[in-house]
Amino acid sequence: LAGTLNNENIEIPICDSGAATWLAFRCIIALVHSTKEAVSPGTLSSLGRGNESSYNTCKSQPNRNHFIDAILNGSFAPSVSVLQHYIKRMYGSHVVVSQTFKSYEELAFASMAMDRAPDNLRRHAILTSLCKLCLPSWGKKRTNTQLKESNIDAIWTLIRIIHTHYEDIFDEWHPILSTLDQLSSISMSSKKIPDTHAKSVNDISCSFVRLPEFTTSFSSEALSHFVTSLIKLSNGTLFGIQTERSSNLSRET
Repeated sequence: LAGTLNNENIEIPICDSGAATWLAFRCIIALVHSTKEAVSPGTLSSLGRGNESSYNTCKSQPNRNHFIDAILNGSFAPSVSVLQHYIKRMYGSHVVVSQTFKSYEELAFASMAMDRAPDNLRRHAILTSLCKLCLPSWGKKRTNTQLKESNIDAIWTLIRIIHTHYEDIFDEWHPILSTLDQLSSISMSSKKIPDTHAKSVNDISCSFVRLPEFTTSFSSEALSHFVTSLIKLSNGTLFGIQTERSSNLSRET
């Protein structure tokens, strides 16, 4: 961990939190990255390679996987909480924002690599948390909402995760599709978004247009989860419209 921190030549952002807070942030980033590397397919598959100790290595692989899973379980919730705190408090720092969302992507990878069960709570937590960072006020459709730079970075991270792990997403399609639905009602351009993010904004808009075509590459199981969540979102939207109309009629009478 110390070697990872010392070898990285990253400019420390100017902030009031101090060097101790920055060091704590870098420790979390290093921990998440190390966990992701530990569960990567290349690392896990290499356990059985070699001639002299091949048998003993293969024999110890379940124990090692259990050990990694225990580390992931113990560090996951605190890591997400710390990352959320930094992204909400220091959204103006490009260094903090970029490193935080890189860690979000790595946590998502680690969660899906270790457990592909439909009820994977880690996967649900990280994707739901990321979805809520895509909008200034998630869950509230406000057409006059202006996106910030950190929102664009969150959306782009979410799109990368979807593109890479669409076969490993289950009920999490519901918050993802809800996020995309909320984004569709607001303008992607904003005075709060710098010119450096212009290409990202354009790429995100193009990704929305290509989503129907992208689903043609889904397996039957993945497509089933996607459609189920889409129906759930449609029913919820329809119920919301009917409730609003009933409320308006009650006021008029």
